[in-house]
Amino acid sequence: MSEPGTGHVDARYVRDIVELWSLGEQEGASSRLPSEDVLTKLFATNRGVVREALTLLAQAGRVDRRRGVGTSWAPAAPVFDTSSHTEDRGSELISEILKWTVLDTVPPRTQMLTPTEDPTCLFVEVRNWRRGRVAAVGSLYVRGPEHRSLVRDSFRSDLVPVLAAAGVTLASSETVIRAVLADSVDRSLMSVALGAPLIRTDTVVSNASGEHVFSAHSRGHDAYRMVSDV
Repeated sequence: MSEPGTGHVDARYVRDIVELWSLGEQEGASSRLPSEDVLTKLFATNRGVVREALTLLAQAGRVDRRRGVGTSWAPAAPVFDTSSHTEDRGSELISEILKWTVLDTVPPRTQMLTPTEDPTCLFVEVRNWRRGRVAAVGSLYVRGPEHRSLVRDSFRSDLVPVLAAAGVTLASSETVIRAVLADSVDRSLMSVALGAPLIRTDTVVSNASGEHVFSAHSRGHDAYRMVSDV
């Protein structure tokens, strides 16, 4: 059985990290992203993974790629009519786990989560259904050692209560919501057209010490919260 979606988990990880860069100082300091060679070394991966990640970002309207020029941030976020993208809390959200795997080594400089002595990271890919249609797909990351006590069968639609049940104390969360365009992974998992307007939600959850222990990155039709208050 083939893996759900298209592409590699490593490429999706690089995509999500670079998405977070776009909210930080990197975008303000320079409109140009590092070269493929620099990104390959930074993420300790191969050029194919980096190119795949950049392709997904370009499809989503986040970056511009030009031969001989390089990759730069897109000049403006995608704009679309939000009147049809409404919050729907009137029906149950059903989550389908597509992938539950541990990334053995996450390069320290590219961690979206606060580093620990445990270099591993749990990657969970989910597809959320509401009213018989795919509402969103999500990439969830939990750092080591917190993910060591998590049980896949206990997951329903939110990792926060699963972490709490495992004894992980969570204190705060920060969420950013913005417009993006569907990339090839979205097309495969959500049956949407390439370039279709979507809403992307990026959430980072911290413990009482301010350490980032869990992050969630969703892309979907409806503007609803995938991560609970903690």
